Amino acid sequence: MKMIRNKNEVVSVQALLILLIGLALIGSHYCLVGKRAREIHRGAA
Repeated sequence: MKMIRNKNEVVSVQALLILLIGLALIGSHYCLVGKRAREIHRGAA
């Protein structure tokens, strides 16, 4: 019975983990894009 009662907690924890992983991926992606953009600017200048 405990498992059924804690199902919502497990789902919320999984949702939080997915959100955190998504944010980390987006953050690293933007960091890489920013680095590349800076390198291109340096090459042009």
